[in-house]
Amino acid sequence: MITITMMKTTEEYQHVRELWEKEWGGSQMIVRNQSYDLMAHQTLIATMGTTFVGACNIAITGVYLEILALQACHKYAGIGTALLKEVETIGRTQGIREIHLITSNDNLNAIRFYQRRGFRFLTLYPNAIDEARKKKPTIPRIGNYQIPIHDEIEFYKILQ
Repeated sequence: MITITMMKTTEEYQHVRELWEKEWGGSQMIVRNQSYDLMAHQTLIATMGTTFVGACNIAITGVYLEILALQACHKYAGIGTALLKEVETIGRTQGIREIHLITSNDNLNAIRFYQRRGFRFLTLYPNAIDEARKKKPTIPRIGNYQIPIHDEIEFYKILQ
């Protein structure tokens, strides 16, 4: 069973920091040409028993909740879905009408994941990642499936 809680302990903090280092090259995220320190935002953690299995950083930005990063340690185990459901619950509880997130053009698995869970395309930001690379040179040029990484794609979901 997957349990989702807010990050509280030093051990949880370390697990999340290591996950962001492994998956994103650190906790700095460049989105829409803005730099975020993921560790400075609310973080949900997923556990199975006592094992850390994923995390999700969120920010409430005005009228919507933004997912800054969502990562499951194991694919197709329901971890991402459980994290996303908790994000939606938080949004509804706080009276938020929409959830937004941005991913890169090469992230076909995420694009599929979010669309299957009711998210819709909102905006394409051409060359946004080329610009982000100026601030964070460690962003790779070639991504998943050997697709060149250039653009950001924004998704949204209206909470009912």
